[in-house]
This record gives sequence, C-alpha cells and structure tokens, in this order.
Amino acid sequence: MLFQNVNGLRTKFSLLCQSLSHSIYDIVVLVETNLTPDVSNSELGFDNYTVYRCDRSSLSSLKTGGGGVLVAIRKDLDSWELHPSSGCIECVFTTIKLNNSFFFLGGVYLPPNLNSSQYIEFSSLLEELFVANPIFNIRLVVGDFNLPNVDWTNPSSCLLDLSAQTVYDVMSFLNLNQYNYIRNERGVLLDLVFASEALRVLNASDPLLAAECHHPALEMEIFVRPKEELNYGVFTPNIRKCDLNFVFEWVQRLNYPLLDVTDSVDHRFYEFCSQLSCTIRKASPPKYMGIKRFPVWFSPDLKQMIIKKKTLHRRFKQSLDDRTYLQFCGARATCKRLARECYSTYIRTVDSSIQGNIRAFWNHIKSSKRVPSLPSKMQLDDESADNPQGICDLFAKFFSSVYRPSSQNPPVYNLKATTSIFSCQFTCEEVEAELKSLDTNKGAGPDDISPMILRHCCGVISPHITVYFNALMAAGIFPTY
Repeated sequence: MLFQNVNGLRTKFSLLCQSLSHSIYDIVVLVETNLTPDVSNSELGFDNYTVYRCDRSSLSSLKTGGGGVLVAIRKDLDSWELHPSSGCIECVFTTIKLNNSFFFLGGVYLPPNLNSSQYIEFSSLLEELFVANPIFNIRLVVGDFNLPNVDWTNPSSCLLDLSAQTVYDVMSFLNLNQYNYIRNERGVLLDLVFASEALRVLNASDPLLAAECHHPALEMEIFVRPKEELNYGVFTPNIRKCDLNFVFEWVQRLNYPLLDVTDSVDHRFYEFCSQLSCTIRKASPPKYMGIKRFPVWFSPDLKQMIIKKKTLHRRFKQSLDDRTYLQFCGARATCKRLARECYSTYIRTVDSSIQGNIRAFWNHIKSSKRVPSLPSKMQLDDESADNPQGICDLFAKFFSSVYRPSSQNPPVYNLKATTSIFSCQFTCEEVEAELKSLDTNKGAGPDDISPMILRHCCGVISPHITVYFNALMAAGIFPTY
C-alpha cells in the first residue's frame, strides 16, 4: 500500500492507526509524511507493525514542505532495516523474509526541483545496496520521484533530463521495470513503482485516508513464490582422502598394454583412464555436497545445543511458561560458551596450518564472506581511489613491474622444422620424473584423477602412460579423453 501526502499529523495518524487495526495490508508505505522526530512511534499507534522512519532532515536546505518516509511491516513478517537515508535523499530501505525468499523494499521521496546531483546520489546508493546484497530475489522500490515529464511506457524513446536519465539507467541496470501508470487529478504521474517481478498497481479500493489530489492512494499485490532451497544434498567422492595404497595395488595388478596397428589407440586409452577414474572413486570416502545449516567450525555438541535452544524458544513463545524460559536461558548461555570455544579452536587450527597448508586459510576466508562484495575504496601506498577509473589506474600501477608492453615489430619465427611429431618418443624414466614433479596441492579434473594419485603411483603407472603416449604420438592422435 502506497499512500502519499499525510498532513495534519497527529489527528490524521490517529485515524490512520484506527484503520490499520483492521486493515488487510501487510506492508504500508507512506511518503511525504511531514513527520518530525518529536512524533514518536508509540504515538503513531502502529501496534501490529514494525516501523521504519526517515523524518524530514533538519539539515536539509530544502523548504518545500512535506518530506519524510515511513514503512510499516506486519510484525509476524521477519524484517529488518537495511540502510537509512542520507543528506537530502529521503528514503527507507528494508528487507523482509517471505517464504524463504529475501524481499527488498525501498520507500523513496525525492522532493520537487531537486538538483540532479541528488538523483545521482540516490542511484549510486541503490546500486551499491543491490550489488553488495545479491541475495534479494524480489525487489520493489516505490515512492514519489517527482519526474512528471517522463513517458514511462517507453522512456528510451523520449529525451530525458539528467535526473530522469540517471533513474532510468540505474533501474535498467538492476533489471527493475516501472509498473504504475495511474495519474493524479492533473494527469501527472509522480508516484513510481519499480519491481523485479510483474505486478498490477491499482487505485486503493479501501484507502486508509482520503487521497490527496496530487497522489492517488495505490495498492498492489505481489505473489511471492517460495524460493527453492538448494537441497541438492549429493554425496561425491572425497578425492583428498582417497586410499592411495588401494589405487597403487590396482595399477600394479594391471598388465602392460600391448598395442598394434589394428588397435584403436584412442579407445584403449579412454578405457584405461575410465577404469582408473572408477577405481579412484571407489577408494574415496563419500563427501556431502550441499547447503550446510551451520558454519564449518561448529562442533556436534554446539549444533545439538542450538537445535535444543530453538526448540525451547518456540515452546516458550507458545506457552509463556517461566520454567521453559529458564531452560531456554540456560541453553542460550551454553550455546554462547560453546561457540566461543569452538571458534577459538578453529582459528588456532587455521593459524597453525598457514605455513604447511595455505588452502585451509583461504577456505576460511571464503567461508567468512556471506555475499560477494567489491570495496568502494582502494589504496596503494599513499594513493587512494573511490571511482572506477582511479581504481583501474591503481591496479595498472601495481602490476606495471611485471607488465611488458608489446613490441611494435613482432619477432620473426623460423617455422621450418627438421623433426615431426611422429618421431617424438618418451621413455618410462622421463614420464616417471614428470609425475614425481607434480604439485599434489592441485585439484583433480572432472575425471577425479588428481596429481596426488599420479605422483603416489608414478612407479607403477608410468609404464602404462608411456606406452599409450608413444602410440598416440606415432598415430598423430590427440586423445579424446
């Protein structure tokens, strides 16, 4: 529900709150409330709602009247404030969790005759929020943008001023479309509804207050589909914990390949690699791949205690029994103690393994990042930059020591060769030496044949590889596998 221009403050808000007590609206967005900080939330009477406010800034140089944004969300919806407004931009951004989906909501008021720099500031703020928080799969930004001269049915076909072009560009970048085409009594469209999902915007059938002539009361319904959880929960072979001796003994029992001109070398090599891959998977314990309910450093005791704490909390909310609450407090205290102990042990383990296994440190860094984000400011020595061009220049300066500009005169290569690929032959000793030099910290490919296994089995597997490679070279075949 978007309702514009609430004046008269306390009198009208008392009427508003009486209507809200029996309203059907889950979310109420009020723009141009003209609220001041002395009007408290308790005085507004939003008993069944969680309220987020941005009152008229006392630092604003604008003297246009109105101003301020209020977003009220029904209390049984899991919601929290994401970002306040800044400067002359009056907006409230909140997020809501609905049906396991994250719903981003923005209430916006941009006063008339606003400088284009403020529109640019608003667009930058919105873009920063969306890029830094990609988990929001449903996005809705509503409010009074005061851009009356834009044809939003086809904005790309008309000449836009800098303010309108800025808003249009950021909404296009964020894949948001404008869905409100209900004009006010003067035939002007001031209130815009940008959404990532198709929705219908209608005149409010039961407005909370009498609509103001410049801003008709609007209502909209958004169908929130339950987000499918990625419970792909599959078990895959843990190649890192493969039984190397099992694979070694399997290769040792194999007969050396005997190939002749009638054999399909490519097919025989494919069979060898497939059998080796199957043996590796058979010798590797299963590893669960899927969304983990708890961080990697949680111990089994801590997981069980957290489940117990949530169970007691749910029981207390249903019964309001004091004994259940005391049990919940005890479980909560135990969870905090175990969490401190588990995290300290985990950090000590990661710290002690840095010199011997740097992979553990980077796994810790990756697990600490809940969402991918890019820093807004970067620094190199005494220089810093907070814009794309400046950041690129800092990167160029940092890598300049290893960068060699291309020569204007490319070198001339003598492509006349006296040897052919057919004459190339490998010895078993050469292949074994190469296998011994493999980096065991590198991962396996899709075939699960990791460098760790090849290096461990180099003594028994090198004769097989030598025969196959020489046969492939002699036939001039690059293997399909």
